[in-house]
Amino acid sequence: MNGDDLAFPAAPSDLTPSVDFTTRRTFNTLTFADDTYAMTGDGFAITAGMTFNNTTKTISINLTTGTTSNLTASQNWTFNGAAVSWPGAFNLNSFTLTVTGSGNLTIGGVLSGTTAASQLSKSGSGTLILNGVNTYAGATTITGGKVQVGGTEGGVSGLHLSSTKYPAGSPRYGSLAVVTDAGDQSYRLSWEHGEWFDEFQKWWDDFLARGRFPSAAASPSEDKTTEYASLASHFVLKPGETRRVRFVLAWHFPNTENYWSEPVSATDWSDQKEGRDRALKNEYGTRWHSAWEPAVHALRDFDSLRARSQKYRDTLYASTLPAPVIDAVSSQASILRTNTVMVLEKNVTLAFEGCNDHSGCCPMNCTHVYNYEQAMAHLYPQLAQHAGDGFSGQSAARWQHELPHAGAATAGRQQSASRRRRPDGLRDEGLPRVDARRGR
Repeated sequence: MNGDDLAFPAAPSDLTPSVDFTTRRTFNTLTFADDTYAMTGDGFAITAGMTFNNTTKTISINLTTGTTSNLTASQNWTFNGAAVSWPGAFNLNSFTLTVTGSGNLTIGGVLSGTTAASQLSKSGSGTLILNGVNTYAGATTITGGKVQVGGTEGGVSGLHLSSTKYPAGSPRYGSLAVVTDAGDQSYRLSWEHGEWFDEFQKWWDDFLARGRFPSAAASPSEDKTTEYASLASHFVLKPGETRRVRFVLAWHFPNTENYWSEPVSATDWSDQKEGRDRALKNEYGTRWHSAWEPAVHALRDFDSLRARSQKYRDTLYASTLPAPVIDAVSSQASILRTNTVMVLEKNVTLAFEGCNDHSGCCPMNCTHVYNYEQAMAHLYPQLAQHAGDGFSGQSAARWQHELPHAGAATAGRQQSASRRRRPDGLRDEGLPRVDARRGR
């Protein structure tokens, strides 16, 4: 049976067909007729895809007693009717799985794949439901139907927009997601184009006439152009009734690049001095594989996240400090959430002296600025430790002959060292050495 095309016909009406795989096998294709098949046993490998023609009866493929099933090539799984459930895990194995057709598929286990080539694509009008804590490293592309995370009623669903143009290590690689837990939804994956405000007016007129978006597939946007997507939640309000609907908009661009290192020559920016143009991974890029995961996390943990944010705000503004001090503290603390500060993998913390509309200035971790900041040191001391360990040579060497800056750098490092001593008077483990001669 290894490598074969395996077909499962409809059984006589008085029988319930079942299949038990006692050992692992590899199949080229699997095709199911309209019957209530229940499959159990060891996992299998699939080379060229599966087709489910169960127009009225459900199918369960519960291969959870042995090895994890996996792909051996990129392929389509086509669902042409009733629901199919896959309770166990599945390994994309550095290939792309395209789920298409009008039927629904529920995967209950972890969808894995360690490389960026492990990708999931959704097309057709059906719904793909992912209930596992998925770990596949590649992109998720939705060109039709729905991808729903977390089950049915009370679950989360929405739109996930991504690109296959750029490799996973590119600074331009990323995705967007808009999700809601509000129940019945419809969507539009592209707008009709026109002059002036026609793009908005056309889809709005269509929405008013239908009462819903078409929830139809759409082609990827043309190169160097942008498409728009819309998501709506539908419900009925009785007179005087209110309802809160939550949408989360998330973005995920896991890589940045070193654009700030100065070249050897002011007229030659082609060199690679100090790693210029080297790709760097943001810390959140090590925790989330796409915009979908943090969007779902934000919705599921919304109450806790909101409560903790409000507690921070209420505690700060309940202080007896004068209003100008509270204003200064809150406004300066907000800088931590701007492009002025970046946290890379392993909590490497880099910060500009400031930012303009297009870039940061005075890189990186200037001693005459970040020795004195207090917000990071008190709110996120671990990040402050990393920032202190990475003080730039700009403050240490560039300003060593300019007394105002050198003095500020030296005094600041001494203040930072004093602040980071333990209560028992012993110096913290890994505390950088204070060297007044070089402003460090």
